[in-house]
Amino acid sequence: MKRELHCLQYGEQEIQYQIVRRPRKTLEIGVELDASVVIAAPEDATLDAIEAKLRRRAAWVTRQQRYFSQFLPRTPERRFVAGETHLYLGASTG
Repeated sequence: MKRELHCLQYGEQEIQYQIVRRPRKTLEIGVELDASVVIAAPEDATLDAIEAKLRRRAAWVTRQQRYFSQFLPRTPERRFVAGETHLYLGASTG
């Protein structure tokens, strides 16, 4: 599979998307759980045709990205400090 990274300007927002070329007949636009956009395209599809389809679906894409971004982890990355207590299998350790 060949992956291509591209960017589309939609109003003031920039939609970054990844194109995955596959042996298929139709174009599929998907928004992943991490709010990234992946487009599964036929191997012979032109970039202009792909961007035209993405422009038509851009409102839906941004709506999906906003929805999925509310579930992204908001907790800071854990740091293990000496003397700190952590839970392991529901019991406090340390």
